[in-house]
Amino acid sequence: SKPSQINIDRIEFIVNSVQSSLENEVFVIQTRSGSTFPSTLYTFGGFRAGLLFHSTVGVSDNYFYLGEEPTSEESRGFEIEYGIANMALFLSKMMTNVIAYESCEPNRLACGLFALDTSFQDQDVRIMCSSSSDDAGMECVDESIG
Repeated sequence: SKPSQINIDRIEFIVNSVQSSLENEVFVIQTRSGSTFPSTLYTFGGFRAGLLFHSTVGVSDNYFYLGEEPTSEESRGFEIEYGIANMALFLSKMMTNVIAYESCEPNRLACGLFALDTSFQDQDVRIMCSSSSDDAGMECVDESIG
């Protein structure tokens, strides 16, 4: 279901406030020597635009999960925390499996991943590689999960 506008606004604020950290620690490629440099495929701007698009417009009534509509003031804090946790899990999965290597490999999660209505704590994910990737049409399966 579509995330509440409250959750979208709060998560957008959080994402914008940690832009520098995301650019310097997440959207980077790590070399064998351990040094890092900015990814050319995965960027903060691309992530932010994709997150906002998939949270507000969605695709075929599917949206990036940012928590449910709060039913009370008490649940508002929990719902935003669920959204933040899901976003963090998505980013960590992408960072360790794809971004750091700037690759799209069939044995890694997320070659052109659509993270819609997905709770990344439920790690049974199968995705086809994007037609714009080197592995177009191949199934991306992360067999180390579960």
